[in-house]
Amino acid sequence: GVFELSRLAEAKIVPVGASCDRAIVFHKAWNKAYLPKPFARVVVIFDEPLLPISREQSPKSSELADGLANAISKACKSAAEHLT
Repeated sequence: GVFELSRLAEAKIVPVGASCDRAIVFHKAWNKAYLPKPFARVVVIFDEPLLPISREQSPKSSELADGLANAISKACKSAAEHLT
């Protein structure tokens, strides 16, 4: 996944969050994906990049996955706050 690519390319991982004021929500999707309605306001937030993982770190580490999930969640909350 993203951690293996980060390690191979020696590239940072940029957490991204998005929010919109009007959307069609796909409730049956595992991640509750949504499609912004026409003329909806959409905010996209790029959070602080995470450093590339080292050769010693496992790309399957739950700590890495939790850290990225938290960063994405933070970016999504920040995007939602910009809509209010």
